[in-house]
Amino acid sequence: MKPVFRLCQFVSTYLFILYIFPSCNVVSVIVKNGDTTTGKLTLVDAHGSPADTLWVDAGQRIKWIIDKDSSNVRSMDSMPVKPGNNNIFKRHPHKKVLSSKWKGRVEKHLLTSTYEDYYVHWTDVNGNHYTCDPRIQIR
Repeated sequence: MKPVFRLCQFVSTYLFILYIFPSCNVVSVIVKNGDTTTGKLTLVDAHGSPADTLWVDAGQRIKWIIDKDSSNVRSMDSMPVKPGNNNIFKRHPHKKVLSSKWKGRVEKHLLTSTYEDYYVHWTDVNGNHYTCDPRIQIR
Protein backbone atom coordinates (compact mmCIF):
# COMPACT_ATOMS: atom_id res chain seq x y z
CA MET A 1 0.00 0.00 0.00
CA LYS A 2 2.84 2.41 0.80
CA PRO A 3 4.42 2.06 -2.69
CA VAL A 4 1.09 2.93 -4.33
CA PHE A 5 0.71 5.97 -2.09
CA ARG A 6 4.28 7.10 -2.85
CA LEU A 7 3.67 6.69 -6.60
CA CYS A 8 0.48 8.78 -6.42
CA GLN A 9 2.31 11.40 -4.38
CA PHE A 10 5.14 11.51 -6.94
CA VAL A 11 2.77 11.79 -9.92
CA SER A 12 0.69 14.54 -8.31
CA THR A 13 3.84 16.50 -7.41
CA TYR A 14 5.15 16.13 -10.98
CA LEU A 15 1.85 17.37 -12.45
CA PHE A 16 1.77 20.27 -10.01
CA ILE A 17 5.29 21.32 -11.01
CA LEU A 18 4.36 21.18 -14.71
CA TYR A 19 1.33 23.35 -13.98
CA ILE A 20 3.31 25.90 -11.97
CA PHE A 21 6.28 26.02 -14.38
CA PRO A 22 4.77 25.94 -17.88
CA SER A 23 8.09 27.04 -19.41
CA CYS A 24 8.89 23.32 -19.50
CA ASN A 25 6.34 23.28 -22.31
CA VAL A 26 8.23 25.57 -24.72
CA VAL A 27 9.01 24.86 -28.35
CA SER A 28 12.00 26.70 -29.81
CA VAL A 29 12.21 27.75 -33.45
CA ILE A 30 15.73 28.65 -34.50
CA VAL A 31 16.23 30.96 -37.49
CA LYS A 32 19.34 29.51 -39.13
CA ASN A 33 19.50 31.64 -42.26
CA GLY A 34 17.52 33.71 -44.74
CA ASP A 35 17.40 33.36 -48.51
CA THR A 36 17.65 36.87 -49.93
CA THR A 37 16.38 35.83 -53.37
CA THR A 38 13.11 34.23 -52.13
CA GLY A 39 12.70 35.72 -48.63
CA LYS A 40 12.37 32.21 -47.20
CA LEU A 41 13.85 31.58 -43.76
CA THR A 42 15.56 28.34 -42.79
CA LEU A 43 13.70 27.43 -39.59
CA VAL A 44 14.61 24.43 -37.43
CA ASP A 45 13.42 23.14 -34.08
CA ALA A 46 15.67 22.44 -31.09
CA HIS A 47 16.56 19.03 -32.57
CA GLY A 48 17.60 20.48 -35.93
CA SER A 49 14.48 19.24 -37.78
CA PRO A 50 12.88 21.59 -40.33
CA ALA A 51 10.19 23.84 -38.82
CA ASP A 52 8.61 25.39 -41.93
CA THR A 53 5.47 23.71 -40.59
CA LEU A 54 5.85 23.69 -36.82
CA TRP A 55 3.75 21.04 -35.07
CA VAL A 56 2.74 22.06 -31.55
CA ASP A 57 0.34 21.04 -28.81
CA ALA A 58 -2.52 23.28 -27.78
CA GLY A 59 -1.39 25.57 -24.96
CA GLN A 60 2.31 25.40 -25.83
CA ARG A 61 4.62 28.40 -25.78
CA ILE A 62 6.79 29.09 -28.81
CA LYS A 63 10.11 30.98 -28.89
CA TRP A 64 11.75 32.20 -32.08
CA ILE A 65 15.52 32.67 -31.78
CA ILE A 66 17.92 34.00 -34.42
CA ASP A 67 21.10 31.93 -34.64
CA LYS A 68 23.54 34.84 -34.55
CA ASP A 69 26.55 32.56 -35.26
CA SER A 70 25.49 31.39 -38.70
CA SER A 71 22.57 33.55 -39.79
CA ASN A 72 22.45 36.50 -42.15
CA VAL A 73 19.21 37.58 -40.42
CA ARG A 74 19.70 40.72 -38.35
CA SER A 75 16.14 40.96 -37.00
CA MET A 76 12.60 39.70 -37.13
CA ASP A 77 10.43 42.80 -37.41
CA SER A 78 6.84 41.51 -37.14
CA MET A 79 4.78 38.30 -37.24
CA PRO A 80 1.27 39.13 -38.45
CA VAL A 81 -1.38 36.53 -39.26
CA LYS A 82 -1.92 36.02 -42.99
CA PRO A 83 -5.32 37.44 -44.00
CA GLY A 84 -8.07 34.81 -43.97
CA ASN A 85 -6.25 32.48 -41.54
CA ASN A 86 -7.05 31.26 -38.05
CA ASN A 87 -5.44 33.02 -35.13
CA ILE A 88 -4.33 30.12 -32.93
CA PHE A 89 -2.54 32.29 -30.38
CA LYS A 90 -3.75 33.24 -26.93
CA ARG A 91 -0.93 35.80 -26.88
CA HIS A 92 0.10 36.68 -30.39
CA PRO A 93 3.85 36.46 -31.09
CA HIS A 94 5.68 39.53 -29.87
CA LYS A 95 9.26 40.58 -29.40
CA LYS A 96 10.72 40.17 -25.93
CA VAL A 97 11.84 43.48 -24.41
CA LEU A 98 15.52 44.29 -25.09
CA SER A 99 15.98 41.04 -27.02
CA SER A 100 15.97 39.73 -30.58
CA LYS A 101 13.82 36.76 -29.47
CA TRP A 102 10.11 36.50 -30.11
CA LYS A 103 7.55 34.52 -28.11
CA GLY A 104 3.91 33.53 -28.31
CA ARG A 105 1.46 31.19 -26.62
CA VAL A 106 -0.94 28.90 -28.47
CA GLU A 107 -4.57 28.82 -27.32
CA LYS A 108 -5.35 25.85 -25.05
CA HIS A 109 -8.66 24.71 -26.53
CA LEU A 110 -7.93 24.00 -30.19
CA LEU A 111 -8.84 21.02 -32.33
CA THR A 112 -6.18 18.78 -33.83
CA SER A 113 -5.10 19.90 -37.31
CA THR A 114 -6.04 23.54 -36.68
CA TYR A 115 -3.34 25.67 -38.26
CA GLU A 116 -2.23 29.24 -38.80
CA ASP A 117 -0.25 30.56 -41.71
CA TYR A 118 1.60 33.69 -40.69
CA TYR A 119 4.20 36.07 -42.00
CA VAL A 120 7.65 36.75 -40.63
CA HIS A 121 8.90 40.13 -41.78
CA TRP A 122 12.66 40.11 -41.39
CA THR A 123 15.73 42.20 -42.14
CA ASP A 124 19.09 40.91 -43.33
CA VAL A 125 22.49 42.12 -42.13
CA ASN A 126 22.61 44.66 -45.00
CA GLY A 127 19.30 46.27 -43.94
CA ASN A 128 17.15 44.77 -46.74
CA HIS A 129 13.59 43.67 -45.84
CA TYR A 130 11.96 40.32 -46.70
CA THR A 131 8.88 38.24 -45.92
CA CYS A 132 8.58 34.52 -45.16
CA ASP A 133 5.33 32.58 -44.68
CA PRO A 134 5.63 29.52 -42.41
CA ARG A 135 2.82 27.52 -40.73
CA ILE A 136 2.03 26.39 -37.20
CA GLN A 137 -0.23 23.37 -36.86
CA ILE A 138 -1.82 21.68 -33.83
CA ARG A 139 -1.03 17.98 -33.50
